[in-house]
Amino acid sequence: SSISPKDMALTVTYAGRVISPFLTIGISGKYLQSTIKNTATAFAGDVGFLYAINNRVPIGLAVQNIGTGLKFNQETDDLPLNVRASVAFRPTEMSLIALDVNYPPEATATAALGVEYKIQLTSALALTPRAGVNTRTQDSDLGALSMLSFGFGIGSESNSVDYSLNSLGDLGVTHRFSLSLKFP
Repeated sequence: SSISPKDMALTVTYAGRVISPFLTIGISGKYLQSTIKNTATAFAGDVGFLYAINNRVPIGLAVQNIGTGLKFNQETDDLPLNVRASVAFRPTEMSLIALDVNYPPEATATAALGVEYKIQLTSALALTPRAGVNTRTQDSDLGALSMLSFGFGIGSESNSVDYSLNSLGDLGVTHRFSLSLKFP
């Protein structure tokens, strides 16, 4: 028999400004499912804070994957707890440069740098090409291309579809899609 591994994550997030117009707090609840030969499920959450130093420089802090581990049969695999700090710089209204540092307590810290540029197609629709580099795979056998990612988003201020692509060496290419809907 063949094995068809797959993973699924369903996330619901709420974020809002609190205390001051400069501080936003967000929380997420996640249902995770992973199938290799058997299926395991887990519930987890994230909490994050975003503080706007000014309208061009926000900084953020988040703790991710607080919750139960994935239980395969009798063995439970803990979720990878992660502390993330980020800073962004918006040189113009249409461009963004972002730095993200991840500190998983049980592993090596990593950093990622990304850039994007928004191209306004119509008054309500924009195309946003993106590129990034990530140190997470620099010491792996996946090759130098695994440190790079490329993608784009297309949408409006309230709805968008995003796509990204990155190489995993001999394992092939990862394609990621996301749909974002913002409610008033």
